[in-house]
Formats: sequence, structure tokens, C-alpha cells
Amino acid sequence: WRRDSRAQAEVRRVIAVMSETPEEKISVGVDGCGVPVFAVPFSNIARSFLRLARPELIRDDRLAEAVRHNAARLHAHPEMIAGRDLVCTVLAKNPDLLGKSGALGVYAMGIRSLGLGVVVKVMDGSHDEFGAIAIRVLESLGCAPGTLAELKALNPDQILNDNREVVGRREAVFTPVP
Repeated sequence: WRRDSRAQAEVRRVIAVMSETPEEKISVGVDGCGVPVFAVPFSNIARSFLRLARPELIRDDRLAEAVRHNAARLHAHPEMIAGRDLVCTVLAKNPDLLGKSGALGVYAMGIRSLGLGVVVKVMDGSHDEFGAIAIRVLESLGCAPGTLAELKALNPDQILNDNREVVGRREAVFTPVP
């Protein structure tokens, strides 16, 4: 947990490699538990998720093998990333996809077959929209129909009140930018 430890130096090195961010450009803060938290520019988060989905793009052979090994475990046990019936879990069931929420409304995905990393920021920091975001990404890219169906079942677009009356609709309305 100490910022100057060898473990944190290795974490920073790996983040630099995965995100293509020079180490000196990686910001560091501290989370509520006192653990260092590293930050890179937004587009570099997408690059990291591309490399998580496509470890053959990682130039460090040892790191690439670690990503392959851990991604295989993640896909074999998807509930271990976030629990059951959550966006991250549903995506991880599909060996073509990876996804993970981050702090303050950040959601990132990697899509192996398309060679694509995706990152989205919900401006108010909410996590409630992650299902709609993943649905919009997969629909707009025309991929993973089975995963898309499962996400839609778990994340209905209708918003109900306590009386089970429809009071609104949830829809992601962004256009993916290459």
C-alpha cells in the first residue's frame, strides 16, 4: 500500500505498458482505504482494455503471458470479477469480451474479435447506466448477440416505481467514436 514500495513501482510499470502511458505521466491518488490509485488519460484506459482482450499486442512477453493466464481464469470464473448478474460478469462469460467498472462512473470494455478497447464516463459518476452502455456498445458494433440478450434481460430499459408502474426509460444515446 505504500506509494514508494517495490510492489507499487511494479503496478505503475504494468499500467504504463498496458496503457502506453509514460510512467512520469501517470498520476497517483489515494482511495478511501489508503491504497494508491493510478490515473492515466482517458483514451489510454481504452488502450489498456484492448491489450487485456488482445494480449498478443503486449510487447513484454512475461506480462502478455500473465494477461493470457488471468484472462482465461476470468472467463472460466466470471462471477469472481464483480459477483453474479452484473454487467462485468455477463461480459466475462463471453471469451471475446472483458469489461470492468471503475471509479466515478467509468466503464471500460475490451472486444477481442474487433481489436477494440472502449471506455465511457458517466458524468454524474453513477454506475446505474453501465448495463445500458454495454448494450449500446454491443448493439452499435453488431457483436455478441447472446451476451447482448443476457444484458437486456438483466437491464430492462423501463424504469419502474415502487408500484411497478413505468415512470421512465433508460437508454444510452452516445455514438461510438473510433
